[in-house]
Amino acid sequence: MLFITIAAIFLFISPIQSYPSPQEYAERRSAQVFTGDGTFYDPGLGACGITSSSNDFIVALNKEQFDAFPGNPNFNPFCGKQVDISFGGKTITCTVVDRCDGCLFGSLDLSPAAFQALADPSLGRIKISWTFCDGNGPPPDHGPDGQKHPDHGPDGQKHPDHGPDGQKHPDHEDVPDTTTTPDITPDTTPDVDATTDDSTPTTTTIDVEVDSTSITATTTTTEVDVNPTITTTADVDT
Repeated sequence: MLFITIAAIFLFISPIQSYPSPQEYAERRSAQVFTGDGTFYDPGLGACGITSSSNDFIVALNKEQFDAFPGNPNFNPFCGKQVDISFGGKTITCTVVDRCDGCLFGSLDLSPAAFQALADPSLGRIKISWTFCDGNGPPPDHGPDGQKHPDHGPDGQKHPDHGPDGQKHPDHEDVPDTTTTPDITPDTTPDVDATTDDSTPTTTTIDVEVDSTSITATTTTTEVDVNPTITTTADVDT
């Protein structure tokens, strides 16, 4: 009865394991150097689908980092990546072939041979620092789904202008739109009639008698002129 009570108390006070938020994970993943616990286990058939022995320099990546890419674990982009692990002034290179379910973020579970190359196995657990040999993330040709995509660039994003070799080729870029819009600007130049004088002159005849003298006056007027010109012709009979 006492054992059951103690076990219940232990379960009650045990801290609940928390996982980092996406932002925290991104910040952790952006760091080049990871730190955590280094332990060792008896390897076999790993989550990457690779069978390893105790003498192989291999590691199991902690579940938080490994599970960042869901899907078939055999195709996880971390599988096959090499890591440099340091402890006590020593550095070894190992290959990721498995997933460690009991390891926290930044921790690695090493093969017995790899652990012994760093420290005495009697220690059981050591504080290690490590980095991916080619950076701090999955291969550049892998997308967020954890699958390999040749058209993904170094930023891990899809680029249609990348060829099957995963490299950018300018001649693979989308053809720019060369469609031209016709110029439909209306012609606002007014039509001007060059003919400005289509008027017909008006002729007026005036007969005047002055002192038994007959005078005939002829007047010619052009209507388009503001100041018309008047021409007078007088015939005088004496």
